[in-house]
Amino acid sequence: MTKKIGFEREYFLFQGDCELNLAEPRKFGLPYDESGYLVEARAPPADKALDAAHLLLAEESRLQFEADEKGIHLNLKDYMQVPKAIKAKYLRRYGKNPSEAKNLYGKTLMESPTLMRAGLHVHFSSMKKITEKDGSTYEVLDTQLDIPTIIRILDAKYNNAIKLARRIPGEYELKSHGFEYRSLPASTDVVTLAKRISELEAFEIQL
Repeated sequence: MTKKIGFEREYFLFQGDCELNLAEPRKFGLPYDESGYLVEARAPPADKALDAAHLLLAEESRLQFEADEKGIHLNLKDYMQVPKAIKAKYLRRYGKNPSEAKNLYGKTLMESPTLMRAGLHVHFSSMKKITEKDGSTYEVLDTQLDIPTIIRILDAKYNNAIKLARRIPGEYELKSHGFEYRSLPASTDVVTLAKRISELEAFEIQL
């Protein structure tokens, strides 16, 4: 069985001092999410959560340096209230695909025409190797991945932070490699989070 952990964090991008002067990441060659207005710092996955956390910190440092060189600013905020016209501009330009997010508790995150959110997402991957009679091998998703337990534990540990960031607990997306936990605010300390995920492994919760 091969287990991997990966992190990605979203940033608002500003040009100049005005926080309403949002810049489009793609115009500056920066990675961006489907909303069009968030820079997405994504690091490669690792076998251990702490290693994955430090890979993210290294990628964020690289992006910060690149942004500074271009005279723009990455801002770590959990959410922003903006005029309707600003959010509507991005919706028109990038479209709004139907969300693939699921919720463990059946809750729905209400979209606001003036609220923009940013988060820290965690990818959990658990693959197992299959060997055919001819000796060829390939990997498939391990169906023993305990998604509900992992989500409930992290929801409980970050309950207050999730509420303060105007997010909801229980958000996740199924992926070909496992699943992505999506409830955490962008300002979550990734090293502390990694240590808590390592505790899940220590308690033999199937990651």
